[in-house]
Amino acid sequence: MLLYLAVVIHNIPEGLAVGVANATTGLSFTWMSALGLAL
Repeated sequence: MLLYLAVVIHNIPEGLAVGVANATTGLSFTWMSALGLAL
């Protein structure tokens, strides 16, 4: 359970950083490219 919690806590700010970086570029960003970036 602690390992799961550590992974979740680590991924939240990382996901926010990726989202902010993609939002500030002003380029067309689709859900498929977001999925490809996440994988």
